[in-house]
Amino acid sequence: MANDSSRREFLKDLGAGALGAVVAGSARASLAAADKPVSSSAAPAAPAMWKPDSDRKIRLGVVGGGFGASFEWHRHPNCAVVAVSDLQTGRRNGLMKVFQCEKSYESLEQLVLDDTIEAVAVFTDAPSHGRHCVEVMKRGKHCISAVPAAMNIEDCQKLKEVKEKTGLKYMMAESS
Repeated sequence: MANDSSRREFLKDLGAGALGAVVAGSARASLAAADKPVSSSAAPAAPAMWKPDSDRKIRLGVVGGGFGASFEWHRHPNCAVVAVSDLQTGRRNGLMKVFQCEKSYESLEQLVLDDTIEAVAVFTDAPSHGRHCVEVMKRGKHCISAVPAAMNIEDCQKLKEVKEKTGLKYMMAESS
């Protein structure tokens, strides 16, 4: 890429190159398949059904009744949403309904004091993500948050430090 190329031109060229590679790969696969005999009785094998390794359920708290209500944690066989939180009563009630959860808290700071919760999904306002994730992990809970993880370098450093100090897991959930 020339130094005067724009980011847009680079991405456009990258996309065209990737599409060309896919088409070329597909053509090679079609040619290879043409050399093999076709059997009308052979049905494609169905993929193996996923089975959990254990019956243990991660006990999750969900914070943030806007975007946080769009995840389907409660449908996973190894996850149970045991508590929810939002500052707004209506959104908190909405979370309780979505996750079929009876326990709620008025704030993240209250939720993280619940010893039955092992991990917290943080879907609060973006400027609070860094501070909230640090609070979650300081209370001994794994954490997943919406993007961005933090809004400035200082909050990123704090998040990295508490993650390393506690040995807990942190995950940033990209939504697209």
